Amino acid sequence: MRSVLKRYDLYRKVLSLRSQGLSYNQIISKLERSDGIRLSKSHIHDWVTGEHQPFGSVRAFHPSPSPELAYLIGVSRGDADLGIDQWNYRIRLRAIDKDFVQTFNHCVSVVLRSGPHSVMWIPSRLQWSVEVCSLLLYRFLKQSLDKLRGTIEHCRACISSFLRGFFDSEGSVSGRNLAVSNTRIATLTLAKRLLRRLVFL
Repeated sequence: MRSVLKRYDLYRKVLSLRSQGLSYNQIISKLERSDGIRLSKSHIHDWVTGEHQPFGSVRAFHPSPSPELAYLIGVSRGDADLGIDQWNYRIRLRAIDKDFVQTFNHCVSVVLRSGPHSVMWIPSRLQWSVEVCSLLLYRFLKQSLDKLRGTIEHCRACISSFLRGFFDSEGSVSGRNLAVSNTRIATLTLAKRLLRRLVFL
């Protein structure tokens, strides 16, 4: 039986090829050549029409560009903690600012098309916390910035949301000055470039 990640990759390829106008037979032949896997017409039909999805018991996630997803990418480059606990692919945010945690919670709920998750106060840390488990969202957020640029720079709203998520995580205000600190030079360089780009959009 194929792993959920392999089924997910095949699913995305099928939808992409179909959007390019390929017939079911052409999709079957192309995937057999590229992946060594022969799907049936009924399998492809069910995926294309939405009758079935490849996720099984795994929570569905569709990486369509949106301000909410761009915000999560920004936070994932800052305060969010992405880790694996046994079989759970965990995405967690802990922060003193409750509004920040609630905004993150809202964006996760929109992206996963789920209800809001529980925001909890942790007295020992003096922090608010929200946690969600999603293999597919975890895998998406763990990608390099280069692979995520299509979402981050999709439109002005996505650029703004990415920067907001990053600055909500790593930013600080002193008087009239806004500063951001992070150990990832690539992220700081991208944030600087996008801030300049917003001025001219």
